Amino acid sequence: MAHRVPCEASAVRSRILFVAKSDGVGGVERKIAGLVSTLAERHVVCDLVTLAHGPGRGLLGDISKTVLDVRVSSGPVRRLLQLSRLRRIIAANRYDAVIGFGPSSNALVALANRSRGPQAVIAEVGDPFIERRRHWNRWWMWTYRRADVIVVLTDRLASELRAVRSRPQRIVVIPNMVAPTVPFVDSARPRQLVVAGLGRLVQSKRYSDLIEAFAQLGPSAEQWRVVLIGDGDDRPRIERRAAELGIGHRVEFTGWRDRPWEILSESSIFVACSGNEGFATVLIEAAASGCAVISSDCRFGPREILQDGRSGVLYPVGDVDTLSEALGALIADPVHRLALASAAFERAGDFDASGITDAWIDLIGVAPTT
Repeated sequence: MAHRVPCEASAVRSRILFVAKSDGVGGVERKIAGLVSTLAERHVVCDLVTLAHGPGRGLLGDISKTVLDVRVSSGPVRRLLQLSRLRRIIAANRYDAVIGFGPSSNALVALANRSRGPQAVIAEVGDPFIERRRHWNRWWMWTYRRADVIVVLTDRLASELRAVRSRPQRIVVIPNMVAPTVPFVDSARPRQLVVAGLGRLVQSKRYSDLIEAFAQLGPSAEQWRVVLIGDGDDRPRIERRAAELGIGHRVEFTGWRDRPWEILSESSIFVACSGNEGFATVLIEAAASGCAVISSDCRFGPREILQDGRSGVLYPVGDVDTLSEALGALIADPVHRLALASAAFERAGDFDASGITDAWIDLIGVAPTT
């Protein structure tokens, strides 16, 4: 059940258990995959428990795992059965830490916490204050008090959680990393006239805003294309709208790609339109790939990543006109576009995998290598 690197048994420094909802291809899976890779280099053995099978093989397909998918029940009974199985897994192994990612996984990790057990760490990977989570938040937050530490992605979220949570007292900020599989590509290299987007094509990501904004540019952007990397329920609606606006032939949908940065490293501009984010890892991946970055100024993530607009352009969520103006300005001015891409590229270095892994190592409490 472990992801191991070739090393002598005596070289193993620690063992941790990740708990996640699925093993698909989303941001949480990218985060875990990056951590597993970099922790393995530090001789930390990583195990994985998922609450359900993800779609297909997923990004975590190479990591042996236990699945807590209890199909014989639903609702609270299902969670109780999952909790019982998770407790048995923890009891049968000597973990230094158990780390949950996302509300349902975090609740199970917190409830499974025992006074003499491994450190229980819950990682808040999204925006806990969005409307669709309010019904559950009182219950989620009640369970969180049993954890030893909450890890959040931004200083702003840490501040807001401290205002509403008295337990656990320890809240630590560790941002997401540029995954070690993502190459840093010089922003000055020759690039295609492409505006790229990356992520799930669902309404909360608001990629229809990009289509509307791009269409407003008219002939000034006639040599440019939009490339959307990803898939989701909103794709048919976005495709229809692109056709209605007469730009369907200049909008490409690639579906999911295992190596999306290969497209980003050839693109000139990256746009993220989300209504909400926990961090927006795609921004640092696009910055590392050398793109000039435009992002919606949603509540958590983009403003801190882009340094209040110094490393990229921020626009109000849903403001298509302002997005179109920002996009048009970068398309029209290649010198400004390169300067912004260079600033983003430099900023991406702050999220280098080595430094972020150091922060997790410190949190887990693993002794330094001798």
